[in-house]
Amino acid sequence: MKKPNKVRLLAAIVLSIAIAVPTIMYAAQQQMFRHKPCVSHWDMFQLMRELNITDQQEADLKAIGTQTVADIQPLIQQTRELRKQMRETLLSSEIDTAQYEAQISAMIELRSQLADTILRAKLQEAQVLTPDQRATLLEFTNQLEQCLEDQDQFPSLFPDLVK
Repeated sequence: MKKPNKVRLLAAIVLSIAIAVPTIMYAAQQQMFRHKPCVSHWDMFQLMRELNITDQQEADLKAIGTQTVADIQPLIQQTRELRKQMRETLLSSEIDTAQYEAQISAMIELRSQLADTILRAKLQEAQVLTPDQRATLLEFTNQLEQCLEDQDQFPSLFPDLVK
């Protein structure tokens, strides 16, 4: 049996790669761009039409939103300042572990206050809506969530490696 020529073997490998790479890149590109946005402007228009928000509800929801923004702005600013301090503590020449631990506790407290404010505002907003409006929103958000989950589970080029 004739021994394969190293140059021919190398040329065959290079040729195989040269042919395979564009095909793989094309397939990857098709996977990346095959998704449509889960919510279009038309979907939002239809949702708003279906909700049929009254003028009083709109005023109440705006008031809740305005108050929530006013409540969280100082917390957001404090979070930004604390994040900068934490970065400086963590990246200094000598790390002060006790100081960083205190900053972690402060960050957890700030984020807890933010979550509390936002979640209570959501409760107030839900209480402004009628049961039918809440059911419409629930259906819409369930569809949106399913769409987002479906987009996260697109087929892989290497399915054996993804498990």
